[in-house]
Amino acid sequence: MSMRVPVHGRFTADWQRFAYAPFETPGVHVAERSADGSAYTEDAELVPPEGERWSAPEFQGGRLWFSAQQGGVGGVGNVYFLEIDDDGGGYSDDRTFEVPSVPEQAVPSPDRSRLLVHDDTAWYGIDPDAEPGAADRLFDVVTDGSREGYPLVAGRA
Repeated sequence: MSMRVPVHGRFTADWQRFAYAPFETPGVHVAERSADGSAYTEDAELVPPEGERWSAPEFQGGRLWFSAQQGGVGGVGNVYFLEIDDDGGGYSDDRTFEVPSVPEQAVPSPDRSRLLVHDDTAWYGIDPDAEPGAADRLFDVVTDGSREGYPLVAGRA
């Protein structure tokens, strides 16, 4: 990926689409691979509600997960997912997670069956087939001994 492209995002498993969130706009963009496979062109721009910024998109099967943060309001955020239809031209959205503080990380579980999210106090597991807003509190965030209590992040081996 070019370092000059101001994006962070993920490709679908078949490499046909990728999602990114440029710094210049508050929304998430989806690009589709051309028929000859030589380039990706923007297919859709998903525009958030006024005052919200969407970021950290990641594909999981036919779903596009991303986080949403309310601009100018500290400690308010959500994680959404979109169901993308077969032709890529439409989607439906659900708010999947809501906590009093901003989600700090959101990653698929190792088997990609759930989304794992943590805020400044706990890790949560979100089942994509569950009701919107449902999340299981898995365990508290382990913090270091400093006054700030920074989360300790364990990497996967």
